[in-house]
Amino acid sequence: MYRLVALDLDGTLFNDKDKVSNRNMQAIEMCHENGIETVVATGRPPRFTFEKIPQKLLKEYCICYNGAKIFFDGNLIYEKRIDSVVVMKVIETLLEMDELVQIVLESDNKIYCNFDPDNHWGDISYESFESLECSRVYKILVMNQDKIDYKQLYNLYGDQCNMIRTYKGELIEIMPKDVSKYQAIKWVANRENISTKEIIAFGDDLNDFEILDGVGLGVAMGNGHQELKNIADQVTLSNLEDGVAVCLEKIIRNLS
Repeated sequence: MYRLVALDLDGTLFNDKDKVSNRNMQAIEMCHENGIETVVATGRPPRFTFEKIPQKLLKEYCICYNGAKIFFDGNLIYEKRIDSVVVMKVIETLLEMDELVQIVLESDNKIYCNFDPDNHWGDISYESFESLECSRVYKILVMNQDKIDYKQLYNLYGDQCNMIRTYKGELIEIMPKDVSKYQAIKWVANRENISTKEIIAFGDDLNDFEILDGVGLGVAMGNGHQELKNIADQVTLSNLEDGVAVCLEKIIRNLS
C-alpha cells in the first residue's frame, strides 16, 4: 500500500495558470481520507509556493528550492545552504564564460540578481549581488546560458554542489551538495517511517528524474520530458488534463 504522494508543481500539479484544479485537489483530499500523506516538492522558493498552493497542502510537508528547505505545517524543519566559497567561485566562473549571463541567487526568500528581472517575472522585488552575504544562498539559477559550457561547469563544481539543467535546457539550477528533491523526499519519508517503495511521485522535468526512478511508483506527466517518460512506471495525462487526479483516482478505487 502507498503511504506518501510526492507532487511537483510546475507542469505537474499546477495548470497553466499556476493553480491546482478542483479535480486534483479532490483527489489529494481522497488520499488524505485514506491515510496517504502528501508532500509538495518544487524548485520554487517558499514565497511563491506558499502564495500559490491551497491551505490544505500547506498543512502537509512542503519542499522548496529543490530540497534546500523543508517545511511542515508552514514551519521550517530543515535547511541547507550552498558553501559560500562555492557560491563565489561559481559566479566568477559563469561571468568569465559570459559576462552577460543572467544569475539569480535565492537567499532567505529574497532574490539577488546581476540584471533587472522585470522582463522575466514582471514587477518583482530584488536586490543586487553586492548586498548579499554569500553564506546565505540556497539556490543559484542561471538564465540565458547559451554561451555557458555546462559540461565544464559541472566538471569544475559537480562534486561541490548539485547541478541540473531544467525547463527544456533553458535553465541551470545549482543547489547545495547532496541536496535534491529525492533526498528531501527520503528525509520526509524517514521522518514518517515510510519506505521509498511506499511512495508515489509525479513529475515532468529532469529534476524529477531521480525521484521517479527511486520510488515505488514513478508517474511522468503526459507533457513531461521524454527522458522522464522513458524511466517512469506510468505515464499519465498532461497537467492541463488533471493527470495527477486521473492516476490517484484509480489508485484510491483499487483500495476499495
